[in-house]
Amino acid sequence: MKNGAGTVNFANTLRVTGGNTINLGKVVLTGGTSGATTAIAAGGTLEYSFAANANQGPHAFSGGGSIVKSGTGILTFNAGNSTIALAAGGLIDVQAGKLQFGNFDAQGCSATANQSDMNIASGAIFDGYAGNVAVDKLTGAGTYQAGYFGPRSLTVGIADGSSTFSGTIIGNGIDGNSQTQLIKRGTGTLTLTGKVNARGAYGGSSVEVRGGSVGSPSTLVLSPTDLTSTTGYTGGGIYISPGNTDFTILEQTAGTLTGNLLAIGESGQGTYTFSGGTVNAGRVEFAWNGGGNNGPSVMNISNSAALNVNSNGNILMGQFFGRNITVNQSGGSVVQFSDAGITRGGTGKMRFFSGNQDVTWNLSGGTLSIAGMERGSGGGFGGGNGILNLNGGILQITNAAFAAPTGDANGKPVVAAKVLGD
Repeated sequence: MKNGAGTVNFANTLRVTGGNTINLGKVVLTGGTSGATTAIAAGGTLEYSFAANANQGPHAFSGGGSIVKSGTGILTFNAGNSTIALAAGGLIDVQAGKLQFGNFDAQGCSATANQSDMNIASGAIFDGYAGNVAVDKLTGAGTYQAGYFGPRSLTVGIADGSSTFSGTIIGNGIDGNSQTQLIKRGTGTLTLTGKVNARGAYGGSSVEVRGGSVGSPSTLVLSPTDLTSTTGYTGGGIYISPGNTDFTILEQTAGTLTGNLLAIGESGQGTYTFSGGTVNAGRVEFAWNGGGNNGPSVMNISNSAALNVNSNGNILMGQFFGRNITVNQSGGSVVQFSDAGITRGGTGKMRFFSGNQDVTWNLSGGTLSIAGMERGSGGGFGGGNGILNLNGGILQITNAAFAAPTGDANGKPVVAAKVLGD
């Protein structure tokens, strides 16, 4: 048990027969610690500090204090599974070197019950390995990586905190399935100003916004090589409000977001505010799976924002039940749907799958370039309408064969273009 505000240094492994308790001050280790548990109270710190590599055996960390990794060496959690479950206000602070949370013999390490913050300094690495990790605030300029034997999640905002991370989030590349799945929860804002490439060596990946907002990614890239695949949309996706009850927001003011799929309000209520930078997507879906009356899904495109839907990709708006979908395009924004052939079932068209909800695209500025408009072949359950309101800007129909809106099986004109302000 450590009491008092001072610092105690242990030159070798700390060996105890029971658990460790740090009530106040700091305990500095140059190796691991034995025993099954360490409780770190608020104001207390357990620091691993070494230039060489060291191991930490199976252990359970709790309390409201801090775990610090300093020194250039690698700290590996090994020989069995460990858990980190610090309280809100605590901190996992990787100041230098690498903290590897698991290895081949410790693939069940978990920090899903954790509510503390995480800071990763420039040049430092936190490797979740095969573990799923939850944190509240994510700060620093270092690297978070994970994904051994499949996708592993990093959940941020678990206690409603807001933070900015300027580092890199990536799959660790150990094997062909290495992926870091970034999930945003809570009511706070996560601002990403560095590089988020959740894809590791191979495979798809995703970013899920399940609460609060994600702001201004400078580079957000998900499975970019899959954009050229002709076998389907199997790559990365950006999912905004995939849950039935979540209200979520993604805000982009600069940089580039690239992914096979941009899905807004899959089953919940999602808003995507896009006022700068570029989005490259293989497909865009609004309220695709319906599911409940959770309010409208909205996408606002303005200023110099550029949305590029990949060759042969479509924008799919609305299916099944309950919610209206609105896209507001203005300013000098450009929305471009490529029409470079027919593979993967896409033809660059704006496809309205309107069930009993209305689907509306309001164009008041900028340029909307599409091959045409049509009603989709599925999901028609009633009186919904697909409407394109033209109140400014430029509408380009690039394929004359698709210029005329198509009706449903009974000839009803479910897709219409309206010119406003005349």
